[in-house]
Amino acid sequence: MQIPSMANTIQNVIVVGAGGTIGPVFISKLQNAGFNVSVLARETSKATYAPSITVHRTDLSHLSLVKAFEGIDAVVSAVATFNVSDQIAMIDAAVEAKVKRFLPSEYGGDASLPDLENIAPFAVQKKNIIEYLKTKESQGLSWTAISVGAFFDYLFGYGHGLMGFYFDDPKVQLFDQGVRPLDATTMNQVGLAVAATFQHLEETKNKRIYVKSFSVSQAQIVDTFEKLSDKKFRRTDGSVKELIAVGKKHIEEGNWDLGYPESVTAALYSDTGFGYSSGRASEWNKTLGLPEESLEICAKEILQSKGWI
Repeated sequence: MQIPSMANTIQNVIVVGAGGTIGPVFISKLQNAGFNVSVLARETSKATYAPSITVHRTDLSHLSLVKAFEGIDAVVSAVATFNVSDQIAMIDAAVEAKVKRFLPSEYGGDASLPDLENIAPFAVQKKNIIEYLKTKESQGLSWTAISVGAFFDYLFGYGHGLMGFYFDDPKVQLFDQGVRPLDATTMNQVGLAVAATFQHLEETKNKRIYVKSFSVSQAQIVDTFEKLSDKKFRRTDGSVKELIAVGKKHIEEGNWDLGYPESVTAALYSDTGFGYSSGRASEWNKTLGLPEESLEICAKEILQSKGWI
């Protein structure tokens, strides 16, 4: 068996945005896989980490970022959707610090699709980040973008009608009669995919990859929720076209609390392919050695978090 050279291995990984929802999952999965993990945090951040985690403070200036990235093999970005443009400065610093791999903050549907910004305006900045990373390939920085379809437990935790579900007054908007398939991925699976990416460097180099926990339809989700609880959802017919218009209007008004979940939901159930990779996730799961996860187990955890069971 050929032993990979040190130039082609990843050992030291820094997580950016580790104080958010998904950051702690990345830290845990990377540590479990044997990587040395540190964190990049703003100087003003009050997030706390285990004593074993080195925290590099930054004011996002070029010098402070380069210093934080010295000796780092890979950067995993988990910055919030509305802050993805901050990654430009991080990419520049990563190049100077000779970082080998950069994982931009994706972890949703395929933001590279044409005309997606007409449904989900936040996709524009994500596209721009990938295009910027491509310009750095010749300077030694490689990248991997991870698309996960519907970020399952995260979206249900976010609430605000994401994926068409409302829990306070149980109802669901069914799009296309609820039969359109989605790739759904849990935070656990996304964390495993990040770690596996660094164990499959050549296969994932300068590529968008697709992963999932399972494929599922809206109808299957609501049926499972009802089977596991004593609750019933009031089912209504939803229109993707109407939801796109409503989401755009709210975003133009600056109401992202409504506009963001509306635009994400519209994108997931649109015919763009944003939420469904047509088999590519299954192939990448095999390549990365990712496990299958259970809709019923994940649904049970979501319902427990809602106090339904």
